[in-house]
Amino acid sequence: MTFSLPLTPQYTQLSGAGKTPSATNNNDDDFSALGYYAVFATIAFTLVVFLFEAYLDFRQKSSYHKTEFPSELSKTVGNIDAEREKELKEKARDVDDDGKKREEGNDGDKAAGDGKTKDDNNKNK
Repeated sequence: MTFSLPLTPQYTQLSGAGKTPSATNNNDDDFSALGYYAVFATIAFTLVVFLFEAYLDFRQKSSYHKTEFPSELSKTVGNIDAEREKELKEKARDVDDDGKKREEGNDGDKAAGDGKTKDDNNKNK
């Protein structure tokens, strides 16, 4: 029982088995329209991919020559920077407010005359 694939290659290298390589099969009946279609589809796909990549390369090359920063992008970056600066100021203000609240709350918690709070004494243990 021999198992064979429905598509046969157009070129096989049989010189390792002691046979001479052939550019085409001796059986012209084995060629089908599907085999030719597969070869054509492969070449067409490769050509389409090549052309698409060439188009992308052309667009990238033209974008390298631009020296002006896009105005829309500068507006967006400016807005983001302003928001971040505002958030940082709010955080700094909250931290300052929390620090003041802690100092006010810890005034009554002084340990016996050493100037440390109970929290400081617990950290050192």
